[in-house]
Parts: sequence; C-alpha cells; structure tokens
Amino acid sequence: ITLAYTLDDTPCVAIACQPEEAYSITLDSSYSLLQPLAQVLANPSIRKISYNLKPFLLTLKQKGFALHGKIFDALLAHYLIEPEAS
Repeated sequence: ITLAYTLDDTPCVAIACQPEEAYSITLDSSYSLLQPLAQVLANPSIRKISYNLKPFLLTLKQKGFALHGKIFDALLAHYLIEPEAS
C-alpha cells in the first residue's frame, strides 16, 4: 500500500493484495469506495507495507484517514540498513 498520484496529480492509494493484482483508488473518490479502504487502513490486525510512508501519512491525515497496526516502510528500512547509500 502506498501513496501514488494520477496524471493530473490527484492523490490515490495504490494497494496490492496478492502478486500481480493491484488497485488504485483516488482519495477524491465517492464515500462508498473510500469507506472499505478506511476500514482496512484503520484495522490494527492488517499489516501494511509501504515505500516512503511519510508523505502518505500526511496526505491520509489531511483527508481524514487513520493508519493503524504494524507498518513497514521499505525506504526507511533501506536507510537503516545502508545509510551511506542515501
């Protein structure tokens, strides 16, 4: 799960549930599309894996979403393992 942008710079959530299957939901979508996404993001029992999580968290907060549970940021992990490469 990560923050992405459409060609017109609309923020969206890119989410993959299994290999070779991914979806993108704009954060300006209708409530009926966003409500299930909000439930997944707020569910502490669902682990989330992302890349460059900080701007994603800021955008979610601005849009009124909460992110709970175990969260892994691949960019942060890379920095911690190999800081001299950054």
